[in-house]
Amino acid sequence: MPAKNDLVSLGDIEFALPDALKAGSPDPVVARLLAAVDDPALRDDDFEPAFAMVAVSGVLEDFGRLEEALATLRRADAEGVRDDTTEPKVWIAALLVKLGRTDEAAEVFHEVRQAGRDDWSAYEIYGEAVEETGDLAGALKLFASGEARSRDAGDGFGTEQLGTAVNRVRRAMGFPDTTLPPGPPTS
Repeated sequence: MPAKNDLVSLGDIEFALPDALKAGSPDPVVARLLAAVDDPALRDDDFEPAFAMVAVSGVLEDFGRLEEALATLRRADAEGVRDDTTEPKVWIAALLVKLGRTDEAAEVFHEVRQAGRDDWSAYEIYGEAVEETGDLAGALKLFASGEARSRDAGDGFGTEQLGTAVNRVRRAMGFPDTTLPPGPPTS
């Protein structure tokens, strides 16, 4: 068993990109995180496999290795590496948008919605990817849909986050901000 300070922790996941940039390559960081995903003996108590897979994908993406990033997310999905806050299919949909595969991305996001895994953050992640492509109308539709869903679910924080995104996109489109009826307090 590795020494406690050799175990991969949540902090290692959070600093994956800075560590990869410092090393000049994503490979050592990716290898270490994926080894811990594969072998629980390498994990510290706070290690989150789903978050690690998303972080690996993000590091690969930042180094321009988009297909490898997508393969990492598809592996997480296929192996069921997800938790209450991390759904790999949301990140797959967002990355597919960045790859210009918008129809496939929409299908994947539809699967997320059908599975009931579409919390406010799913709409934010996918909507921001759509927004980055310049499809402001598509992003607005996603953000507004997620905002309505969050409001209906009584999720004040999600409603607020997505409301901010709605207004950002509306301003970019030349429209005034929306004013919504008061929702539940954010916590």
